[in-house]
Amino acid sequence: MLTTDLALYEACNGLWKIAALLKTISLADAFSVAAILEELASRNIIQTVSFNNLNFSKTIELACKEKLTFYDASYIVVAENSKATLVTDDGKLKKVAEKFVKTENYANFEKSLTKP
Repeated sequence: MLTTDLALYEACNGLWKIAALLKTISLADAFSVAAILEELASRNIIQTVSFNNLNFSKTIELACKEKLTFYDASYIVVAENSKATLVTDDGKLKKVAEKFVKTENYANFEKSLTKP
């Protein structure tokens, strides 16, 4: 799984928001998920990609064509350039991304990690 460094920060910011502000998960659960993300990154299951490797022109073209944010389009371009699977539970992003790259939702991705 490829991601940008920023995506890991965004994921942890989301954990903070749902634990501290929305209180839909406990702080302990947020810590657990953050630790899992850190472990996956340290084991290279999640590999970060530098923005230096992102083709900005291609990304903005895709964003305009598919009516996505530049941010979302960047995930598709990175996955396409890296021949990686895009893992997302964002329905709109997944629908557009399926035109360009292999996609998975988080539940299926998690199942694939636990298969022997």
